[in-house]
Amino acid sequence: MGLGAYPDVSLANARKQRDFYRDILSAGCDPIQERNHQSAKLNALDNTFHALLYRDFEAKKAEFKGDGKAGRWLSPLETHIIPKLGHLHIEDVNQLVLCDALRPL
Repeated sequence: MGLGAYPDVSLANARKQRDFYRDILSAGCDPIQERNHQSAKLNALDNTFHALLYRDFEAKKAEFKGDGKAGRWLSPLETHIIPKLGHLHIEDVNQLVLCDALRPL
């Protein structure tokens, strides 16, 4: 099982990971399956409206005037939409949820 390449993973970090996964192995579990399970849980957490919005902004900001720093694209979303929808997983954002969030505007 690979833990990552040096210098991305320091020797100290590799030793910590080794000890962690050794304990999993000694408990009779597959450390690779455990790592994949943990990775899937982290990816599920990153599928909130908030996380995806910022990922999209980072990917597209070069297309915006001044890299989007003037705030005309992101600022209204941060003010009006993120407080209402940011915590929702993207699968839970539907037409009705969006209409409710936009209605006061």
